[in-house]
Amino acid sequence: MTNADKTGTTIVGQLRALDTATLFESGARATMGPEIRMLSGDCRLAGPALTVMCPPGDNLMIHLAVARAQTGAVLVVQSHDPGYGVWGEVLTIAAMARGIAGLVLDGSVRDLGAIRRLGFPVFAR
Repeated sequence: MTNADKTGTTIVGQLRALDTATLFESGARATMGPEIRMLSGDCRLAGPALTVMCPPGDNLMIHLAVARAQTGAVLVVQSHDPGYGVWGEVLTIAAMARGIAGLVLDGSVRDLGAIRRLGFPVFAR
């Protein structure tokens, strides 16, 4: 798990104003494929990334990341088990309590109806 350098609020605001296509076309190399889609929330998401890698069938590192994340952080999670829903309602509530801005997940989500009702931004498969 790594925490990106703290990004100034001015830069985060500027990035939030841009759409995904513009950022992609700017030559940004750290992008995800088109299969990652907005599943919950209705917003643009920008903030310092807290990256997490999960071994197959395990989401313990996500719990640790939620506990350590700074307010405004975006969790960026790589799950190595697409059949295992590593994120759900309980983690969403915990993330919202910590002030986490949203989730970008290369993996599966469960409890999507509850997450949508909570309005937490989730981008995933």
